[in-house]
Amino acid sequence: YLTLCVSAVHQALNMYLTAKQSSFYQMLSHTDQMTNCRNRRDFMEHTASWEPGRNDVILMIDINYLKTINDTFGHDVGDTYIIECAKALQYVCSDRCECFRMGGDEFLIWGHDMTEDDLNRLEIICSELVIEKCRHISPLCSISIGSAIYRPEDASISDTIKRADLKMYEKKKKLKRIEIQI
Repeated sequence: YLTLCVSAVHQALNMYLTAKQSSFYQMLSHTDQMTNCRNRRDFMEHTASWEPGRNDVILMIDINYLKTINDTFGHDVGDTYIIECAKALQYVCSDRCECFRMGGDEFLIWGHDMTEDDLNRLEIICSELVIEKCRHISPLCSISIGSAIYRPEDASISDTIKRADLKMYEKKKKLKRIEIQI
């Protein structure tokens, strides 16, 4: 009887540890290791299960001047810059939005049940918080944001993402033109 009890406890413990490991590896496969943001893989799974009608908004975010920071201060400072930007963006996210690191210095915030006013406030808060959190790294620290609200004529959330991405790159181009003039 004792052997049977010990065997049952051992088997239950192994099942518990296997389940715990499985959820740990699942979390790892959906989390960016550097920033602790959700990663591109997690984002792709979200787009596959997306359903229209929740007033979704997309913010495409690109970190400005990362190459300059890397070249001037080193890649460890550049990594700190990315991490601090990620912390600021995650801080802004509430139960109505999620932050994903899409790769390199690009992030995406996906908001749900938001109005255009909510979106505009979110953009401003993201920009201001990144500047505040990264000021100690360099006065150049900032982000470019392009945003879009899902429209019924969008075939999928991908159309909304494309519009936000285009707006973000337009802002990056304007920033580069200003740099050239200076």
